[in-house]
Amino acid sequence: MGNGNKTRKKKLFVVVGKTSTGKDTVCNYMNQRYGIKPVVSYSTREMRSYEKNGVQHFFISDQEMDELEKRDAEAFDRWMDKIS
Repeated sequence: MGNGNKTRKKKLFVVVGKTSTGKDTVCNYMNQRYGIKPVVSYSTREMRSYEKNGVQHFFISDQEMDELEKRDAEAFDRWMDKIS
């Protein structure tokens, strides 16, 4: 406590909305104005012409998504076993 370091509390902002409601606009503003970086999610939909893989989403196949979901479920189960 006496070393002068302050612990920064991290916050998570969740931006949700229907297609074409301005989510990207809000996220871009938050990034430019406050340096808040977006979390890049995975998607199995087709990439749009203006999108780049790894920027808006990681675009993967349905099979790859199934494999990720299975792997994450197994990891979650292992974690729950440790804390139970």
